[in-house]
Amino acid sequence: MQGEGGRDCTRRSSPAAVTADPLFLRRLLTMLAHQHAGLFNASALAGSLGVSCHTVQRYVDALEAVFLVRRLSPWFRNVGKRLTKAPKVYLRDSGLLHHLLNIGSHDELANHPSRRYA
Repeated sequence: MQGEGGRDCTRRSSPAAVTADPLFLRRLLTMLAHQHAGLFNASALAGSLGVSCHTVQRYVDALEAVFLVRRLSPWFRNVGKRLTKAPKVYLRDSGLLHHLLNIGSHDELANHPSRRYA
């Protein structure tokens, strides 16, 4: 059984223990929603958000750790190709995805350009 100190240590060392600016997090999630099922490009996101690529990577790692985001790496027989190709990014919660894309009804979803992936 872990004591208080053990839980605190685990909580602090977790990748999800990122100090989050709520406004930045909202902007990042909205941009990820617009890239849903598309190629993940941390550099492009960083440029749009005005932060470093490492900051975007750190936030996305934290979002992955709490199962809000999934980066899906491509699979090729050639390991070198597998490591150099960009992963796709998915928001795991379809309700959150629809909210961030301002989809409020089934009719809006049916007419939305990203309906295939939602």
